[in-house]
Amino acid sequence: MLSSINKNLTRTPTRASILSSLLNSCIARSATDPGKQVHAQLILSGLSRNPFSATKLITLYSASHSTSNARAVFDGIPNRDRNVFVYNAMIRAYAWHGPHEHAISLFQTMVENGLEPDNFTYPFALKACSALSALKDGKGIHHERAVMSCWDSDPFVGAALVDMYSKCGSVDSARDAFDRVTDRDVVVWNSMIAAYAHNGLPTEAFEILREMSTRGFRPTVATLVTTIATAADAAMLPQGREIHGHGVRMGFVSQDKVNTALVDMYAKSGRLGVARTVFERLKERRNVSWNAIITGYAMHGNAEEALNLFDRMRSERFEPDHITYVGVLAACSRGGFTNPTNNISEVRWSWNLALK
Repeated sequence: MLSSINKNLTRTPTRASILSSLLNSCIARSATDPGKQVHAQLILSGLSRNPFSATKLITLYSASHSTSNARAVFDGIPNRDRNVFVYNAMIRAYAWHGPHEHAISLFQTMVENGLEPDNFTYPFALKACSALSALKDGKGIHHERAVMSCWDSDPFVGAALVDMYSKCGSVDSARDAFDRVTDRDVVVWNSMIAAYAHNGLPTEAFEILREMSTRGFRPTVATLVTTIATAADAAMLPQGREIHGHGVRMGFVSQDKVNTALVDMYAKSGRLGVARTVFERLKERRNVSWNAIITGYAMHGNAEEALNLFDRMRSERFEPDHITYVGVLAACSRGGFTNPTNNISEVRWSWNLALK
């Protein structure tokens, strides 16, 4: 890689543009080691402190979860040369990979240095607040900065505010933030649906879904998965079936994420025949879908079929997890199986192994 870099540097156009292009390639491929070689060339060329190059380096190191290297690049830029793009890249790195409190403090430093956050800065800082359940910090960012700069009406910022308040348990504030977004997109609608759903307000979540549809917004996979899961957890099968029908009409019948949520909903509701039909048409089964159908049979007294599915899961080379074992042991218990020939001993042994 290094010889290739040196060879390319002898050509036109400029050295800086070649290194920038190579760095873009490393970022796209998450190729950290070659990226470090490009970084070394930038240092030799005196370009590593250039805000444009530094932003890309921070992005590269962030993608590999190396926030310490990203911060070293950030710290190497003279304070007077740090622009909003550099700050955004570093705040994003902390927001995604931690320490989350560093994202919040860096946001405050950015403001103190006279830079105006944009509609990318706010979501990153608010994501850090969500991760820490730091409601006070989130409110400060919202009311002291976003409202004053009118960014709170931006869809990108608005969705982040809804999510932050939701995860901090402040649903009324989430709704206020939602109502202030003037040009809502589907992400904002989904955020509000999720806020109600995750805070135990299923009726309100379904009302937002209906309003979203009435206003002509097409639901996404995320919309359907959230609302179907809400119906399952709240034992609201009629609403769940309505969403299922809506999803079929909208062409989501082949979406595995939606179908997995349907398996879980119908299984929890005791509609095992429907759950099994949906399960069998999954294109790609995952542990979550196996767990849903196995647990469904176990919950509703069909221990034998739960164990048959457990055997089938293993025969198809899926690795059971702790949720699988809880479901299988529940099936054994409810089915009254006490004979080792019914695989209880093996299940318990596997369960103990999984916990090690």
